[in-house]
Amino acid sequence: MTKNLLILLLFSSATTQAFASSQRQLPDHVKKTVLQIVESGISLHIARVEAKQAQEKVVISEIEDEIQSLLPMLPSSDFRYSHLRKVLTTLNDSIEMYQEGGKRPKRHLQNFFKELVEISKLYKVARYPVFFCSVDKSYWIQKSYRKGRNPVNPEKLLRCGRKV
Repeated sequence: MTKNLLILLLFSSATTQAFASSQRQLPDHVKKTVLQIVESGISLHIARVEAKQAQEKVVISEIEDEIQSLLPMLPSSDFRYSHLRKVLTTLNDSIEMYQEGGKRPKRHLQNFFKELVEISKLYKVARYPVFFCSVDKSYWIQKSYRKGRNPVNPEKLLRCGRKV
């Protein structure tokens, strides 16, 4: 009985690993667009910390366009893309809700950057350092390895952020 249980556990662990690894493998054309989304997220980071509102609006529009162009390339019937579709939809929803303002827009921006970290790391499209601010609990990626510059709340917490 114990031996069968051990074999079952090993098999299910290997199956889970194979499934997770298959999800990370993206066709080149999809990977290229995901990389563009991550790069645009980096541009949004820069616009936020440098308080360039006009640039921020342009970058947000680019991100929305990139996400909308990628979603039709990911068939909903193909389970390999289900996680990527979910993350892209969350990215899009978060950035739209941030733009609309309303209640707690920075929470939506925080969620956008958190999902951007996930998509960048899980699908290995870019190698940027991840930063975390313990005050507002936000994660983000940025190009430089210098001190973290918080894009979620740069007015109050610009220098809050440590490399994870």
